[in-house]
Amino acid sequence: MSLSLGVASPEQPVASVTKTLAKLCSIASNRSCADCRVTLIDSSQVHASFNPKIELPSSQYNNFRLNHVNFAPPNYSPSKIPETLDPPVDPSLVAASYVGGHGVFVCALCGAAHKLLGRSITVVYAVQDSSTWSVEEVQLLVKGGGNNRARSVLEAHIPHSWKQKRPNADSTIADRLTFVRAKYEALAFVLPPSGPFANRAWRAILDRHQDEWEGNWGADLHSFSELQLGESHSQRASRNLMQSVENGNRESILPNRLVDYFCVVTPSEFVIPDMLGLDLSELSSPEDVLLVPEVTDCFPNQEAHADTEFPKHIGSLVLPDGCRPSLTPRPPSFFSFVLTCGDGVRLYGGALCLYDNDSDVENLKEKFRISGYEGQLPGWMGSERSRLVHDQDTRSSSFQSESDVYVDVVYFPKVLVVVSHYPFFDVWRKFLLQIYRIALVGAPLPIERFIANFVGEVPLPPPGKILVKFGLTVNDTWSIGRPPENQLPLADFSFQPLFAALSVSNVMVVIGCLLEEGRVALLSRHYAMLAPTAEALVSLLFPFHWQGMYLPVLPYNMIDILGAPVPFLVGLHSRYLVDVPAGSRPRGVVFVDLDRDVIHLGYEYDEVTPRSSPALPERQALKLKSKLETHASVAYVECDSVFSAAATKAATILTGNEEELHNSYRDPYARASKSESCPTSVRRKDIFGRLDRAYADNELQVPISGFLSEHGQFYEQDASSTPDSKGQRFKFLRAVRPRGGLKSKISADSSGSERFHVTGSPGTKLLDKDDPSGFDSSEIRNAFLRLFVSIFQSYRHYLDKNGFRSEAFIDSLNCSERSSEFLHCVVKTQFFSRFLDERIQNPSDPEIRFFDESIIAKINRSKKQTFSKIGRGGGKRETSFLKDDSNMVCKESIPILSVY
Repeated sequence: MSLSLGVASPEQPVASVTKTLAKLCSIASNRSCADCRVTLIDSSQVHASFNPKIELPSSQYNNFRLNHVNFAPPNYSPSKIPETLDPPVDPSLVAASYVGGHGVFVCALCGAAHKLLGRSITVVYAVQDSSTWSVEEVQLLVKGGGNNRARSVLEAHIPHSWKQKRPNADSTIADRLTFVRAKYEALAFVLPPSGPFANRAWRAILDRHQDEWEGNWGADLHSFSELQLGESHSQRASRNLMQSVENGNRESILPNRLVDYFCVVTPSEFVIPDMLGLDLSELSSPEDVLLVPEVTDCFPNQEAHADTEFPKHIGSLVLPDGCRPSLTPRPPSFFSFVLTCGDGVRLYGGALCLYDNDSDVENLKEKFRISGYEGQLPGWMGSERSRLVHDQDTRSSSFQSESDVYVDVVYFPKVLVVVSHYPFFDVWRKFLLQIYRIALVGAPLPIERFIANFVGEVPLPPPGKILVKFGLTVNDTWSIGRPPENQLPLADFSFQPLFAALSVSNVMVVIGCLLEEGRVALLSRHYAMLAPTAEALVSLLFPFHWQGMYLPVLPYNMIDILGAPVPFLVGLHSRYLVDVPAGSRPRGVVFVDLDRDVIHLGYEYDEVTPRSSPALPERQALKLKSKLETHASVAYVECDSVFSAAATKAATILTGNEEELHNSYRDPYARASKSESCPTSVRRKDIFGRLDRAYADNELQVPISGFLSEHGQFYEQDASSTPDSKGQRFKFLRAVRPRGGLKSKISADSSGSERFHVTGSPGTKLLDKDDPSGFDSSEIRNAFLRLFVSIFQSYRHYLDKNGFRSEAFIDSLNCSERSSEFLHCVVKTQFFSRFLDERIQNPSDPEIRFFDESIIAKINRSKKQTFSKIGRGGGKRETSFLKDDSNMVCKESIPILSVY
């Protein structure tokens, strides 16, 4: 394999180095650490390790090194060979070592281990700091071949026992050093781990580094020289066990529990440190103050799960605009979120944000003092008289000195959060909304008992077979279930937000950008819109799994991530489009304005070429569009105003210098057409605005008629009842229930706009998982499945032991030139590499069998297939996995709520 990247010549500017590094980082195989395989998300933590220019120590060990490399063809043209070497060696071996080498991308921790090898073995630089790189060093990195070549050459003969020693996200530096020393210094996995060369090399390394060993971790290195080609019974049993795990269901590695944590996030006693160096007397409003969020309550405790590290940064994630006081008691709001752990595993959750607890402004003054601020306080704290005028819609504030009113009360945020390994977004929303209602009115059991029951006692249902019925009150129960393994994966959320915000053609354009593994940012004024939209998009990519950075709700203070040279799908507040002019936004990022149905394609990475719409294969794309217009377009809500004078319909696409891409220049599927929009006169702004309110009008005022007890009986109770004192308390009652009640604080519509009720109209209940009339999420998902089945139905014919013959595969599709270029991008992505790897390593995985038999089912439906050919090498093939109904839901489980 060779890389055809435009590496700068010495006389070119340093910017060429930056571009080359960005291109290298964009290669699919370079987006996970070459050693521990952790996904490289934060560009500031990505390091590159490469062979130094000329370092060939004169030792018997180095002859061993050259011989090893001689068995690993470098596939590069030899560079200049050093004129003198001591001792003299075969020039062909020198050439192989000199131009072969390695050039890999690693995480910060593995990079630290690489540095311990010394500069005679490898040089390590941070990728983001391009100022430390010379053009010559970048050339060496390019010649190293990246992570893909390192895996195919430097790990060609890695023993199973060493696969188990591969570092992971939790490994120590010592463990990482053991592995990288074996891989890069000894080249121990290039040849089979036996014979005189390997033993000699290891003895040389051990002798040279014998003073560095601490404890007994170096014994792993000593044992390497004793490895033999044969396996003992225990080794064989261990290998078989590992293979059985690898070949099992991908979800077997996830915890077998429904919920990981329930927690409460509130402001701490401190102002964020960045504010302390400013003149805070200039702050115009309490809403300009940024406090440090903290987790004040958590059940179970944060160290309860050995298999799951509690996300320490959860506070900033569930308060994406920052932890700010409010001037008014805002209505409760809910949104879903997703975060990615260091090991690549995703956590899913829901957040109910409350601003119902009033606090004296003196409390805010005290936070300033505790934080160490000694400057002058803002005038609204009492040092001068002023009047606050608050714009609720834009959430901005200003003061006018025409009145003598002080700010004496502020409202601090409080967020109720559920975190899980499973994406039951609809369940998290229903539970959090219900638990808050119960906290307001009182119940026959302490509120903590309801929380503990849900978190610790409601079981995770298996795929299919069992449906868990759960509820806290008489009138509100819901089902928790997972689809059988021979159906599409779990999607416990509404697809309506995606198709209400974007027209069918624009949805397909965004899908095309994701298939190219691009950088996509979703933007909306309503955080509740972001996660359902992002989840719908990634679920529609099945059978592919998005491998890039994934943050459906990106805290606004992390917008620098938009400049990261890696694929991502993120969501953030749409004020970014106002704060940052088009010319100042990162190149190569597609911005999708959900509020106005506008896609900003912008420029390609070269900052010159305007990006065009992705060229999906025309025949399959038009079939998909027809299906979506039948089953999805009814959810679309017409925009409030025409974006440009020339446009009379939605699906606006802007490219280059923010000029509209006319229909005639779009791919056929991407052309805007008249859609069946939401049949209501209510404005899109108002419909989407309702997402900011967790509860319908006056819903919190309606009393709960009764509760379900541990015996399945109903407890009739009115809102004035006092909770039973039985049961353990975790401080949640105090954290959840507001002081002074809620009625007088949230009953009014803070926006001042007239409330509307459109019964049965799509868009008024966008987060409800139940599809409205005319909208069919099942048909939508199946339509995308048929798209990928149609395009990739012959992929196995081009997959063999030598890899995937992408050129032959794409030629077989007979696509247009633009579509062929698009497919070339797709087959080079990291998620397509994973798609192929899984089919080689885990052929019995249910998802793989489901997709492959879906291909067979399509072929069986072909008119060319007849039953008469069966038994003669043709005819219809069996799809027993798809037809298997043994895992269909056949019974229900109702968890028991115990009193203690």
